[in-house]
Amino acid sequence: MYVRIYYKKQNGKIYKTAYLAESIRQGKKTTVRHVLNISHLSEAQIAAIKNAFKAAKKDKETVETDLSDTSDRLQVCNSRPFGAFYVFYELAKGLGLDSLLGRGRDSMLFLYVIIARAIHPASMSATAFWGRRIPLFEVMGLEPGFRETDLYEAIDKVMPRQKEIEDALFDPLSTGKNTSDMFLYKLNSPLLYSLASDDSDDCDGHIEYDNKADAQGQADKPITIWLFTSCDGKPISIRSIDNNAGSWTFDKHIEDMIQRFKVKRITMVCSCGSVQEKAGGVKGLHYVTSVSEVQLKALKSTGSIDANVVDEKLVQVLTEQTRYIIKRCRNVNRQEAIMLGGCSCLKTDLMTNDIGKEVIYERYKSLPQIQQDFRNMDTTNIIYESSHDKDRAEADMFVVMLAMRLLHEFQRKVEDMDEFYDELISVLNEIVCVDEIIGNVRVTKVVKPVGLAQEVIDRLEINLPDVLNVMCPINP
Repeated sequence: MYVRIYYKKQNGKIYKTAYLAESIRQGKKTTVRHVLNISHLSEAQIAAIKNAFKAAKKDKETVETDLSDTSDRLQVCNSRPFGAFYVFYELAKGLGLDSLLGRGRDSMLFLYVIIARAIHPASMSATAFWGRRIPLFEVMGLEPGFRETDLYEAIDKVMPRQKEIEDALFDPLSTGKNTSDMFLYKLNSPLLYSLASDDSDDCDGHIEYDNKADAQGQADKPITIWLFTSCDGKPISIRSIDNNAGSWTFDKHIEDMIQRFKVKRITMVCSCGSVQEKAGGVKGLHYVTSVSEVQLKALKSTGSIDANVVDEKLVQVLTEQTRYIIKRCRNVNRQEAIMLGGCSCLKTDLMTNDIGKEVIYERYKSLPQIQQDFRNMDTTNIIYESSHDKDRAEADMFVVMLAMRLLHEFQRKVEDMDEFYDELISVLNEIVCVDEIIGNVRVTKVVKPVGLAQEVIDRLEINLPDVLNVMCPINP
């Protein structure tokens, strides 16, 4: 690596551009690749960097100048995790969060909290400390050393814009297919949920989980958390509802959301058999829930469902007011499926043809994953704070919702990979950056990933930089 300087004369003025560059052999030709633009540095700093690289190449003492009198021998130090943090920052920029929040310090601190909650969920104090262990300045331009109180102040300054931010994130989704519908997930006491196995692709394996979650989740909890998503599962908005509120509060919230986002329908994803009477009392509100094996056999005996139509592909059966979506489970032969002993079945009052059976099935199947994501994001304080500081609980929920939006984007891009997404995040954390010190010059470089880490980066279609930053102690 070396310093390459270009001069350009225009309108009687001479303009200089300086780059860190490296030569690459391609067959019989040698090409120059610009690694980092350092034109913003002073003449003295650029000269020091140039001297340091020259001396390192010749393996001798730096040319004696008044710029440096230290050894030029290359030192490598300060290895820091880089990959997952950089990837999720790029995902946030891809969603437009950086421009939506702004480039001010408080806005950037808020964005940092969102990224940290997605890949390093911890208390606010631990989140502040984590900023010292990653290349925060090199990636986001934030100086580390902030405290827990700084993060809380940043969140408090952004929270009045919650509605504006949610509306802006929904706006790109308001055009295209299935734009007239949203889905509602009710999250009751996520800390007590017993999760279903991730190995199953069928709703049948989630029924036992649903019943246990309902039995534990409703007990003595002051709030229910409502998460609204688009038809493709993107989190859009989040709200907390007092469990002691009357049905009029429930109805009003649903009507407000329908008007605000200009959708025709909101479908509530209910656990097995837990459809509330309120679910049918609001215009535009529908439900989807699973049917137990006993109920499924009863439907067969009454002739409501013909078992001979069951297949590994989704099949829907329409009655006068109910839509059944049935699928034979994996590793179940057709004879067992005909007896309805190896099928998963959903029922919904969403009769419109605007929403396909595949969309309804996928949204219900994602319920356990949403519960798990919410549980993994250190949501301990939300339930506690709901009784002591409602504003703080609302702020925590908003951060979690935006973090889940980043996770959804990540999961969507790596869904064809065999590994679980949390394992892939751990693999990305193995990509590190190191500081190379030559004389008085410090160059922060990214260690090239290999193997699975490189495969993940390719799937995400993100280009990792070779050099993050160049630091020189000489003042301009």
